[in-house]
Amino acid sequence: MSSGEKRLKRLYSALSGQERVRAMLINWKAGREVDLTLIPELAYGQIPEYCRLTAIIKAANDGPAHYIVVIALVVEQLGIRFRWLRSMRLWGLQARLALGYLTFGCKQPITETEYRRRAEETRAALRPLPELVEELVFDEKNKARKERDRRAVAKRRRVEMLQLFEQGVLTGKRKGTQVWINEGSFCDWRGEPVSVLSEFGEDYDVFPDEQGEEVDRLRAAREQVMRVLREAPLGLTDDLDLGAAITDETSMDARAEALIDALDARLVSSWSELRAAKLVLDEASAEFDGESVLNPAVQVLLEEATERMLRLHAGMQEFRRFELDEPTGENIAIVRNLMAVEEF
Repeated sequence: MSSGEKRLKRLYSALSGQERVRAMLINWKAGREVDLTLIPELAYGQIPEYCRLTAIIKAANDGPAHYIVVIALVVEQLGIRFRWLRSMRLWGLQARLALGYLTFGCKQPITETEYRRRAEETRAALRPLPELVEELVFDEKNKARKERDRRAVAKRRRVEMLQLFEQGVLTGKRKGTQVWINEGSFCDWRGEPVSVLSEFGEDYDVFPDEQGEEVDRLRAAREQVMRVLREAPLGLTDDLDLGAAITDETSMDARAEALIDALDARLVSSWSELRAAKLVLDEASAEFDGESVLNPAVQVLLEEATERMLRLHAGMQEFRRFELDEPTGENIAIVRNLMAVEEF
């Protein structure tokens, strides 16, 4: 036996059972061949400690390691569902933009006869005096930049319109203490035509009466497109509680809400399960001065799954605010049961 081997043998004989197992653990994790010469040098009293610690390593890489692999797979599926949820939101945003354009940016087709009828209805309509005063003040906003000037203009216009009403220039009627003005007389006084607008405030595209069928076709096509767009998950684009707006349980909004519920519940439970595994494994690692007892590949899975869940939780706050809870006693008991070690 060389002098170096003799010195190494004396060094090995001075190692405790924990130090021997820790050295073997480090070699195993680094992919190096385990030095079996550490075993024969065990003192008699170190054997139970050696067996107990090696059993901990084996137990950690059996049940708990498989537990972590399964949770990591679940987290991967949660990531896929979350990306689906975000794509649904993008769909809803695009549909809302298209609906807004069709509703407020496109002229509605109408025949000449129907347009004249609507114009007559608009002229005959009554509007409250304060509303018309506000309209006049708004038109003069460039002349009344300051708030006090705006109030002065409103007061002057109110007095003027009441006088015109009393003189019969503006027709209408009183309802209690409120004066209501006829829209037609108001537009005539201003020298402007009556604005005939659709229910959403956009202009009409007037067609000759003989093109009535074309008007019907255009209306039907427009309504069909809008009906398809309304089937999108529009609730995902609101700041309001999505669930409160759902009336049809088969709608895309209802499906989006169900997806949010599932992501919320599964993310919270998976976080508790993974945290329980880490806490129990940290207890085992404490036996080796903090050295992880897990196979390096499983350790990477544990860390990656933890980071993924934190990112998922941050992303889910766009849709619903909730917290990730620490593991329950039951969560920890499950992992400890998976890591049961025989007493030596």
